[in-house]
Amino acid sequence: MVLVVAVASVQLADHAESVNSRHDITMAESAWQAGLSPAQVVDRVRSHIVETGHPGFYAQDMETIALIGFARAQRRGDLLDHGLALARQRLGNDPVQPFERELFCSLSFELVRAAPSKDRDAAYVEESARYRASVGRAADGAIAFGQAPSRPMLVDQFQEYVTRMARTSAMTGDAGYAREAVGQILLFRNVLRDPATGLWGPARDWPRHWPYRGGPGGLTRTKWGRAQAWVLRGLVETLMAMPPQSREAEMVKPVLRQFGWDLLRFQDADGLWHEVVDEPSSYAETSATGMISYYFARAVVEGDLPEVPFAAAARRAYAGLLQRKVAADGRVFGGVRDTPPQPETDDYRHRMTPMNDLHGVAAVIMSATGQVLLDHRNKEEGNGLAAPLRVPRA
Repeated sequence: MVLVVAVASVQLADHAESVNSRHDITMAESAWQAGLSPAQVVDRVRSHIVETGHPGFYAQDMETIALIGFARAQRRGDLLDHGLALARQRLGNDPVQPFERELFCSLSFELVRAAPSKDRDAAYVEESARYRASVGRAADGAIAFGQAPSRPMLVDQFQEYVTRMARTSAMTGDAGYAREAVGQILLFRNVLRDPATGLWGPARDWPRHWPYRGGPGGLTRTKWGRAQAWVLRGLVETLMAMPPQSREAEMVKPVLRQFGWDLLRFQDADGLWHEVVDEPSSYAETSATGMISYYFARAVVEGDLPEVPFAAAARRAYAGLLQRKVAADGRVFGGVRDTPPQPETDDYRHRMTPMNDLHGVAAVIMSATGQVLLDHRNKEEGNGLAAPLRVPRA
């Protein structure tokens, strides 16, 4: 199942655009020049959302999840209904998708959160239990991606796994799931984090013989941009599912705070993060920047990161995207396509950035959502979203 979905992801992304697009806007008017509000940005960008395609293609699910999140932030019932209808369409007649189709994000959980039901909640929990019981593990206990003998670690999978375990703990009251999440966070951090930069490598022991080119084993050391965004997502979403004063949350918070400060060191003068984060000569990349911007804002609103300097960093990133990556007509530039672990840093530097890549579109919507959340917070209105954005609890 994992390999089928992975190969389908590559094939579907190849249809998006057959040639490499520009990394930045050149001739077109930018969204910044047009003076677009977050709502106007999202309305124009969302015209590029792919609403049909291969079931389980995570980047399409990411787009839908981003749209649902923005609708909640803006309190736009029509847009929320549309996003949830897309989610139901993607799931078909099933209450949830099998976990194998939700390795990087969970559209099923958006329906759990929006319209809890005994059947759907039970199905989600059942999939979580099946996942925890059946996932491969390396000798040190790290969860493994797929069934390759090398038992590879992959941050893309890790971040949704720990999120799912924390959410399932909240839904069931079973602290074992929360402990599983914390254990994997600490294990992956110890293995993949570079102490010199604080950044995480994307993988360990990725095999060459899979459908993707991979490293010969050992750590994939290139500090890929979206890998950092995935890690940040996993930490913030995990904390959102945990009681703030719980023992498990207290173990995750310092990991998030240190990682946030580490990321700030590599934000460029325009507010963006790069495809290879610690190499400023690599291109500024849209999906990493948009996701980091959103999760900085989200963590500030939740009280998991300090407002100074993370709120300003989120706003600078959003402004940079509008100036350099988002055209006034809603086209999105500079979002790198699906990227499994690559053997060399140059493979990342030269990775294609198709115009309106699904990852980039989703990340721009997420970044706009972060601005709305910060705006509501600064007006001392409360965002009105803490309950629906958090997890239904046992």
